[in-house]
Amino acid sequence: SLPALKTCLSRWPASCRVWNRFTRVQALTGNARRKWAALVGHARRRTPDSIPAMIMQGHSYAMFRNYTEALAEYWQAFRYWSSEPLLMLCLGCAYLGLASSRKAPDRNQAVLQGFTLLQMYERQRGNLHESSYNIGRAAHQLGLSHIAHHYYQRSLAAAPQHDEDDAGCSPSDQSPDRWGLGGPPPSSLDLSREVAHNLALLYKQSGAIHLAQDVYDRYLTI
Repeated sequence: SLPALKTCLSRWPASCRVWNRFTRVQALTGNARRKWAALVGHARRRTPDSIPAMIMQGHSYAMFRNYTEALAEYWQAFRYWSSEPLLMLCLGCAYLGLASSRKAPDRNQAVLQGFTLLQMYERQRGNLHESSYNIGRAAHQLGLSHIAHHYYQRSLAAAPQHDEDDAGCSPSDQSPDRWGLGGPPPSSLDLSREVAHNLALLYKQSGAIHLAQDVYDRYLTI
């Protein structure tokens, strides 16, 4: 239950496993985003050295499109975990979100920084199916259709990888290599349908209706 997880979170504020369970239950309860953000902010202030709390605070800021504040939290966590692909992905997405907003002082620089971090994430993550989809989706959002097309095709050509959930996490062991940030993040999803849907949209937008239909027939037909 949520109260029990709050107690666990108070005891093990640096455990990714507890944070993962807490956010999943919080999402299932349907609580308002602002209430969830308030809980995260309280945990962040109470445990300023907790790396998962830094990341969750960054997510909270990004959820409300406060990308500058989100970047500050992600970079602070990145100082301690520079090899963590999740942080590279979060930083890349935050920079691209900033580039799409009116608050960006230099949109071109933000786009370059975002894709640089996404490429770092791709190399560190090692899951070509997942990382190619994420980079393609980022390019698609910015209207870079030719880049999105390349990464979508590469994602479809790569086999999905299945890692064990919460690999490396232990709420009773809060040493750095047991916080769940040192190993590969969990991945148990086949993103082929999502990739195919987005790829078909690209084809339809370019007028290649027959190519879009081929994608639908191959990946999206039961």
